[in-house]
Amino acid sequence: MHQGAKHVVEEKPSILGKKKQTLNASRALRGTLSDDKEHSARSLWWARRVLNTARAERKLNARAARPFRTAHGDKAATTTESPAKQLSGSAPSLGNKLPTEAEKALI
Repeated sequence: MHQGAKHVVEEKPSILGKKKQTLNASRALRGTLSDDKEHSARSLWWARRVLNTARAERKLNARAARPFRTAHGDKAATTTESPAKQLSGSAPSLGNKLPTEAEKALI
């Protein structure tokens, strides 16, 4: 059974703001939306999609707000090991810093 008209009705919430959209989506999954919307499989799919998108955006924003630091970033800069050992066990993001230290040791 094709529900072309219903499809158009359910795409409409994208016009609403994001907060309203996620609120409607969580209500749809809890089953507290109006009956005509909450029982179709498409609206449940839409609700899950909206909530997962919102969750992913929050994760990305939280990650962007934190200062970037590698697991060994602070330690590797202050260690007194030989440059060869530092190069072998270094994090990839430190690649720019380490060759200069190795050159200093050679001079």
